[in-house]
Amino acid sequence: MTIDALDTALSVAALLALAWWSSLQGLHCPSHELRIASGLGFYSVVSLGVIILNTHTLYGAEYHWTDKAQGFGYFCALPYWVLVFAKRTPKSLKICSQV
Repeated sequence: MTIDALDTALSVAALLALAWWSSLQGLHCPSHELRIASGLGFYSVVSLGVIILNTHTLYGAEYHWTDKAQGFGYFCALPYWVLVFAKRTPKSLKICSQV
């Protein structure tokens, strides 16, 4: 496993852990951190798929489209962030003092 694949796999695992922990704590998706994490998570999953396809194929030149798909994944995350951060953020919920 290459450094890129390990780095991307750890990013996906960390973002999945963040999503699991936030749902466990009852946090809702409108928080800024979860918005950023969801965009990064999408890009990381696309990158991991590209890395797996590039390392497990016999002819790498035929799969040049996967590298373009990785760039397309990033350019899909950018408009997502623009649209999500352009929306008004709802008031944050106060967390109980017992937590």
